[in-house]
Amino acid sequence: SNLVNTCFGGSSTAWSKAFPANQWVCGYASNASSFIGTQPGAGFFYGASGTDPANGTTPYAPAFNYPFAPVSGALPFQAYLQVQVKI
Repeated sequence: SNLVNTCFGGSSTAWSKAFPANQWVCGYASNASSFIGTQPGAGFFYGASGTDPANGTTPYAPAFNYPFAPVSGALPFQAYLQVQVKI
């Protein structure tokens, strides 16, 4: 079991388009502690957006742009064997 781990489907949202479901991303969780906001004055950035030069030139993780972040982590490889011994 779990020889192939692939997730698919879900709602069409901005964060699911930025981080589509695949073999590592299978869900999304609240990003309230890292979400920088989308509106000037209402978020944690200067200028018109989080990528505005007024915020500096150091890049930040793209997940900060969305209210939900991907939950990642592949499941461990699992295998089951069955042995039958007849005497």
